[in-house]
Amino acid sequence: MSSNIWLLGSSCFLAYTACYAGRSILSAIMPQIILDSNYTRSELGAMGSAFFLAYGIGQILNGIIGDRIKAKYMVPVGLFFASVILMVFPSLTNVAAGIFLWGLCGVFLSMLWGPLSKVIAENTSVKVGTLLLTALNVASILGTTSAYLIATYSSSKEQWKLSFYVVGVILVLTAVIWYLMLSYLEKRNALKVVHLKKAEGFNKELLNVLLNNAIIPMLVVSMINGIIRNAVTFWIPTYITEELGFSPTLSAGISGILPFVNLVGTFIGLYILNRLGENEFKTIAILFATSLFMFLSIGIISAKHVVFIIGMLFIACATMSSASNIIFSTYCLKFKETGRISAVNGLINFSSYAASAGASVLFSKIITKYNWNLTVLVWAMLSLVGVAFSLIAQKQFNRQRPKVFESNQM
Repeated sequence: MSSNIWLLGSSCFLAYTACYAGRSILSAIMPQIILDSNYTRSELGAMGSAFFLAYGIGQILNGIIGDRIKAKYMVPVGLFFASVILMVFPSLTNVAAGIFLWGLCGVFLSMLWGPLSKVIAENTSVKVGTLLLTALNVASILGTTSAYLIATYSSSKEQWKLSFYVVGVILVLTAVIWYLMLSYLEKRNALKVVHLKKAEGFNKELLNVLLNNAIIPMLVVSMINGIIRNAVTFWIPTYITEELGFSPTLSAGISGILPFVNLVGTFIGLYILNRLGENEFKTIAILFATSLFMFLSIGIISAKHVVFIIGMLFIACATMSSASNIIFSTYCLKFKETGRISAVNGLINFSSYAASAGASVLFSKIITKYNWNLTVLVWAMLSLVGVAFSLIAQKQFNRQRPKVFESNQM
């Protein structure tokens, strides 16, 4: 790859790492917040839901905007205003204000994915684009890890507010670096843009391409994947603390291992994808089936076997991280030539996070009213639905394969 591509990829990697540090910090530090503040699990769950819902809606709106405004501007604006919210959030005492601001943080952080995927897709080949988009999945893992490490340190000092301040500073610095790097690439004429055709929005041609590539069942797949990958992960530190009896500091430390497990899972998923002849639908079905087996096993094993339970929980989440990577680094590239890849990415991401928002509220109610065992059983049933719709997408794509081939030749 050329030096320009390396610089672009590095800039995108850094920006997405910061994004995930920002969006993961509330989950990472939540057990300590419950101990040291007046916030309840339900209230913090509502904040998580507000974030997911706002992030999902923002994916659609910012995805469409991202096809018209340069990533050079959108990315640093999103990072900067998210950092402001992170700095203000610890001083809040009103629950409604907390829910509103954390949701607003989701809107600003949603300004990254669409523009990032667009600038990569338009300036690289399919092979390099897939590699860089996969690297963004690694960036999300690194960002999550950073959040857990910061939360672990803050919990050890019993200063949960510190974690928000540290991440806020990281976001501001990243915004400045991004703007400088993209300005440099522009001066070198190293960036190009695939312009929209006169027809705006989702015209008939784009709709046909979407339908021919099984977009409807894949939206359901994305929703289920988002619930397990986001809403379930959001509750993992609290699960480890409340169900397995670990301290908030140890819980944050253990949860910090999860991103590395997700990274391994991502590459295992890519290996399976390669072995199946780049068939993303079958690969995703296998990953959902694995998470189904893990969740069912957790319900059977005695709570005394904490190492096995944590291991299975982490494997289940790793499969969903891998499935998400395949959705966005392989499946979404089918729409590269439409000139609306940012908007399409936004649509798929919206389905994922809108479902996550509702699920986070549901999980908090199940946990409070019933128990964690029922919650894990619900996670298993969702995985089963994911298997079913992945296979439905495969069947629909097979029926439309000649049309897909023609669309790819346009």
